[in-house]
Amino acid sequence: MSEPQNDPEPGPAGQDAIDRRAWPAARQWRMAGIAAVVALVIILAVWLGGKVFGPHEPAAAAPSPPCKQSCCVLCGETIGAGYLREIGTGLFYCDHDCYADHCRSAVLAIATHARASLAAFVPSRMKERSEAER
Repeated sequence: MSEPQNDPEPGPAGQDAIDRRAWPAARQWRMAGIAAVVALVIILAVWLGGKVFGPHEPAAAAPSPPCKQSCCVLCGETIGAGYLREIGTGLFYCDHDCYADHCRSAVLAIATHARASLAAFVPSRMKERSEAER
């Protein structure tokens, strides 16, 4: 009546499904090689990353000279607690007296310059004035 089938014995219950889904041996070896290379690259990146991007020692710079001690422009004394600084020029004065002397000398210089300028324009009047002052 029925003829026996010549099929090989079926394997365990899930073996058939595993055989259908398995990669060929060549593809398995290729993927294992790629995974090994990726693992090595990650290990090298972590190892070298600390050396390349890690903390660095600062470059050795020449030591800077010590700050120059500020001193008064007029008398040359070192600047103390009660000093003045002229805003326009940034010059230091040791006290109010030196600053006042500077202002007087600046006014005299401007006046002298003004007289010299006037002498260029009106020489005869300046001669009369200078003779009268003597």
